[in-house]
Amino acid sequence: MSESKKIDLPALINQQPISGTQMLIVGLCSLVALLDGLDTQSIGVAAPFIAKLFGLEKPQLGPIFSAGLIGAALGALTFGPLADQFGRKR
Repeated sequence: MSESKKIDLPALINQQPISGTQMLIVGLCSLVALLDGLDTQSIGVAAPFIAKLFGLEKPQLGPIFSAGLIGAALGALTFGPLADQFGRKR
């Protein structure tokens, strides 16, 4: 019988140079992470226009914007486990 050669995978990975594809993937993932929070951050820029449009004072916007964040949190807590349970199967 022939002996199987053991491979040190972490060392093998560390010896390889970073490819253009890897850099592209890191760049795309960074862009997605940046854009993920854009909606919650842009509401601050839109707040004065929304207040003027609906005739609201600035303190009245707090509960409205908080409701959006609470809805996002509840949606993640509810639909995250459902997606894990009923999502794509292998």
